[in-house]
Amino acid sequence: MLPRKQQKQRTSTRHSYLQQFRQNMAKQLTQNQQQLDDLLAASFNARNNEPQYSTYEELKWNDKPLYCPDDLELQHMDLNDTVGGGIVSGAADEDMPRRSESYNNNSVPPPPPPPCRIPIHAGKTALLIVDVQPEYWSSCPSVRQDFPHFEENLARTIDIARKQRAKIIWVRADYRKHHSPWLIQFERLNRGQRPDTIVELPCEPDSDEFKWEDFATPEGGEAIIAKSSWSSTSNTALMDILRASAIDTVLVCGLITSVCVQHSAFGVFEAGYRTLLVQDACADRGRARHEAALALYGGYMYELITSVELLDPVHGLQKAKPVWITVDDTRGEGIKRRGISMTLGEEVFENRPNAGSSVVSL
Repeated sequence: MLPRKQQKQRTSTRHSYLQQFRQNMAKQLTQNQQQLDDLLAASFNARNNEPQYSTYEELKWNDKPLYCPDDLELQHMDLNDTVGGGIVSGAADEDMPRRSESYNNNSVPPPPPPPCRIPIHAGKTALLIVDVQPEYWSSCPSVRQDFPHFEENLARTIDIARKQRAKIIWVRADYRKHHSPWLIQFERLNRGQRPDTIVELPCEPDSDEFKWEDFATPEGGEAIIAKSSWSSTSNTALMDILRASAIDTVLVCGLITSVCVQHSAFGVFEAGYRTLLVQDACADRGRARHEAALALYGGYMYELITSVELLDPVHGLQKAKPVWITVDDTRGEGIKRRGISMTLGEEVFENRPNAGSSVVSL
């Protein structure tokens, strides 16, 4: 048995340890409570304040473009036909640094100059409207909640295209297992995960359930095609329509930005067409997904433009010009499409009937 003095020392030490332990526990509980209060306060503020969406700047392409024309090439460009991107007809040279000087600076490399935006001529432009149908908009709250101005922006885009006489092509989803083999995998991954995710979606115009949105309905003469996958270019007549119509530029808009709009834009881009995404006439299941898609591929695969910018008399969609028909093309300088020679360049004929008109030779 320990002496009484040692017993008292051991008891005192135990009491000290126990008191220190209690103080540490109380301090930890106070810190935990403070963290919990901070989280609750942040959650409350997030619900009551306007949400701040990320623009995913870290995902955007910040290096020198893969194709960057040098000064000599820029000198040969017609500045009257080059708008946007900092180059406008009549702009002073001193307002824009030369690229060679910019990239030879060894201190801090400047950001790459934006691509030169060439005019958008409606006569050679198609507006591709992807999957704007009730299943993906009016019956899909996860898309509607973050895009309150989508209807207005898309309606404006369609109205501009019609007034400027661009070709309008509507695309509808037609997802059925007998011609959409990807549906089996998609159903396995998504069935029951999201309440408004649709698996099979037949496109049957004669059905009572087949409807268009009030703000986005085709008019006479506008093409409608059905697609069996996420891309508007896979197993559809889209490429044939574009070639037969002598289209070289495609404006893409619709639903869903990161899915069918993105896949359709990629297919058009891959086929060699100039591709522009009307970013405010697109929507997604959440603003973050929409912004991430634009950050990854905007300015890399396709150009970004807004519905308001399409209205600009210089930078926007230029009205289509008349097309003159001739009976021969002795020079053979046309673009041969299925036996029809189409000459769209305005400089081909010296004695053309009207300056600024396109010419089609049969």
